[in-house]
Parts: sequence; structure tokens; C-alpha cells
Amino acid sequence: MKNINVITYGRVSTDEQADNGFSLNHQEEMLKKYCEIKNYNILKHFTEDYSAKNFDRPEWKVLMEYVKKNKNSIDMILFTKWDRFSRNIEGALTVIRQLSAMGIEVNSIEQPLDLSIPDNKVMLSMYLILPEVENDKISQRTKDGMRRAKKEGCFIAKAPFGYSNAKVLEKTSIEPNNDAKIVMRAFNEVAKGIQPVEVIRKKFKEAYGLKLQKQQFYNMLKNKTYCGMIEIPEYKKEQAETIKGIHETIIDTELFRRVQNVLDGRKNSDAKFPTSENESFPLRGNFVCPSCGKQITASKSKGNGGHYEYYHCKSSCRIRLK
Repeated sequence: MKNINVITYGRVSTDEQADNGFSLNHQEEMLKKYCEIKNYNILKHFTEDYSAKNFDRPEWKVLMEYVKKNKNSIDMILFTKWDRFSRNIEGALTVIRQLSAMGIEVNSIEQPLDLSIPDNKVMLSMYLILPEVENDKISQRTKDGMRRAKKEGCFIAKAPFGYSNAKVLEKTSIEPNNDAKIVMRAFNEVAKGIQPVEVIRKKFKEAYGLKLQKQQFYNMLKNKTYCGMIEIPEYKKEQAETIKGIHETIIDTELFRRVQNVLDGRKNSDAKFPTSENESFPLRGNFVCPSCGKQITASKSKGNGGHYEYYHCKSSCRIRLK
């Protein structure tokens, strides 16, 4: 009598780990006992801590690589229940067909089915569709709950740079951390409209050890969270909206608006780099007015005895430097 060579597979998702009925150790023990009774030879055991909504799972990919290399010596893949194998009926049937084409049977020890009998495919569909329906219900409840939380001003995602995840008013939110000062300085620097954003990012990287990459830095400058807002995307028949969050702001809305003007190419100041150098004014374009934040320019004034050079603000601040 030919020995039956099998691969055993156990899977849990993160929220199932504490349940003894689903634990990996329990599944492995059940599979071993079953194979001992049936006199099956276990070639390899695989375990996974991952959702079964599809087959894009790290350990399942390793299992399939092993199967492809050893398909001639494998007769069966076993698991405890069909929902350990998959919670997606379309994906499950596709994988079953692929393995069947290699001459490998897929089966559950607690819900065994002879898939060579056509009628048993109806029962297989039931075993697979019920977990998928439960997954859909959980997903729907999660989305609805997250939307309700956002409408109450909560921040439920990973905290952006300058914030840490925290409880505010006993609700999920964020609070400024030590990097909040860097965020504020960055917004103020960009709002001046003097230097390109990438130049500012590199300057902050050198001065403060800023680790944000080019796109991350740009995304930070566009993020309304910093001025206290929560963006709620469009959902079903509800339109997208932006509401006031319960978290503390790092910058005010006026500063945020000025930065958006700079990023969008709209002038919010007269500040810009000089188009050409002038030997009489070597420092022109490198000063910012301490009063209004606009660029310091330079010019000559005619007076008794000739012309006199001055650095002065481009606004009406009347700041003048000899």
C-alpha cells in the first residue's frame, strides 16, 4: 500500500490568537493525531498568522513554492476546517483547481469532502461562503465605526510627523510631540516663499535631523491635520467633508493657507530670489524682514554728494539698513 504524503497547514488571524479553538498549537495537534490514525506521512507543517480574505499570505506563498518543487511526492494538503484554508470562495476554488491539476488533494479533517463527487461542491461552497459573509459584515461594521469616530473629531490612523497617538477627552486622537516645533518652523519657512520646498527640506535635514523624504515632506505641508481639521472621505451617498478635530493644532489656519498659496504657485508675498547678482548689493536676496517676513531688497538713493546704497524691505515697513 502506497504511503500518503501530506502537508499540514494551520492558520489564525491576529484577533483569533487567544481562542484555544483556533490556536496554532491546537490545530497542529489535531492534524498530527488525524495523520497518525490515517497512517499519513507528514512531509512538512506550515503555520500562518494572517487573514484568509485572499491567498496573498507570506507563509502560504512559501508552501506553494515547496509544493511546486516537490509536487510529485505530495498527495494531500490538510487543515482543520475550510475557513483555515480560505474565507474567499473565488480564490479558494481557483487554488483547489491549480492543486488538483498537480494531482494534489485539498481537504479539511473536521469537514472532509470528496470533491470528486460533484454534489459535494455545493457543501464546499457553503463552508467557504459563510466565513466570507462574516468577513464582509466585520468589514462593514469597522468602516461604519471608523466613520462615526471621525465625525466626532477623532483621529484614528497612525499619527503624522509631529504628533503621537493619544487619548483626548477619552477618545482616540493625537497630541503634539517634540517634533511639533520642527513642523511649525517648516511651515513658517515655506510660507515666506523665498526658498524652494526641497531646499528647505534639505536644510531641516541637516539642522534638525529631519528624516522625511521629498514626497513625505510635501504631504506634510498639504495635511490639514496640522491646523486641527479631520478629512472625512466620500462614502456611499454621503459627500466628503472636513470637520474640526478634537486634537491640538500645531499651526493656525492662516499659516496653512499661506503655505498652500506657495505650493500652488500663488504669490502671497513679494519674496523671490534675485534674477541677477549686483556687485553693489552682494547680500540682496539673502535677508528677510524681521518685521513682516518679506524679502529685503536693495537700491541706491540720490543725496548730497552722490548716491548712497541701502538695503530695505519691499513692503511699507520702512526698514532701512546702510
